[in-house]
Amino acid sequence: MLLLCSLPPSYQSFKETLIYDKDKLSFEDVKGHLLSTEKLKNKFG
Repeated sequence: MLLLCSLPPSYQSFKETLIYDKDKLSFEDVKGHLLSTEKLKNKFG
């Protein structure tokens, strides 16, 4: 949860999706989603 709270405001929808979509969050879940998001952002602008 601390990791999610430390993300910048541009990740607000990402944070909400992770928080409300799952009962439990693991570090691996958050890391995987962040890496995927960054890859897409870099690929498409």
